[in-house]
Amino acid sequence: MTVDPAAALRALLDAAISSAQPAFCVPPALPAPPDGRTIVVGFGKAAASMARAVEDHYTGPVTGVVVAPHGSSQDHGCRSIQVLEAGHPIADDASVTAAKAIMAAVSGLTADDLVLILISGGGSAMFEWPRDRVSLSEMQAVVRQLMHAGASIGELNTVRATLSRVKGGGLARAIGSARAVALVISDVVGDDIAVIASGPAVAPPDLRAAPDILARYGVDASDHILRVMAGAAQAHDLTPAIPHHLIATPAMALAAAASVARNLGLKPIVLGDDIEGTPNVAADLHLQAAAGGGSAFRG
Repeated sequence: MTVDPAAALRALLDAAISSAQPAFCVPPALPAPPDGRTIVVGFGKAAASMARAVEDHYTGPVTGVVVAPHGSSQDHGCRSIQVLEAGHPIADDASVTAAKAIMAAVSGLTADDLVLILISGGGSAMFEWPRDRVSLSEMQAVVRQLMHAGASIGELNTVRATLSRVKGGGLARAIGSARAVALVISDVVGDDIAVIASGPAVAPPDLRAAPDILARYGVDASDHILRVMAGAAQAHDLTPAIPHHLIATPAMALAAAASVARNLGLKPIVLGDDIEGTPNVAADLHLQAAAGGGSAFRG
């Protein structure tokens, strides 16, 4: 069977992207409406599209607020869910405004109410509210230094969680007695819900590692920043458990692409969803696989 490589690659890419489209992955995961109100909050690059999917398919009335990147949501089409925009990959003043709006939306709820949390990649920057005694500029400076030094997403988000009142379970703690469900589109290796968007609705990982991360990358931080980090680790036991449903992941996207490849008569080689590094690193791994006798275009 002869396959046009360019057309096949486009078909594989389209399948992978389609598998993560909110219109496809959100509706099957929507919970039943509660006796009370349903409040939708969300943050990330897919926030507006996820909110639109909720409005189009949820069987009850909804209100709420989500935040997407600047310039990304002009045609979101949402009717009852407010869509804000904020900075990415570095938080800005609009990120703080959005965080305050989201935290206000989940306050004062009862056990009859439901909070539907829509989480996608990039939410760490768009949903931000520094802890007391930490300025946004101080937080921005620390994050920029870590990014420029090559820190991983997990390391970045561990540090962010120590400096933020909404990260590391901060949103979960604000929800109080209302029931909550999180729908998550993952863009991180391992799909760790504590890492995606810095885990605002999940108990944080061991935040005691944050000062060591700064030291490892030579980040200059003031003494009061280090004191704030030290105090943040005490919040772990106070975070309520909220169910998180991974509705789209890198592995799911790879599986969708591989299925299309097989339908084209090809023998796909899936290298896995745990490759980290620059595009050159990923390209080298693909070349090594091809040199070993495999080919994505072998029929």
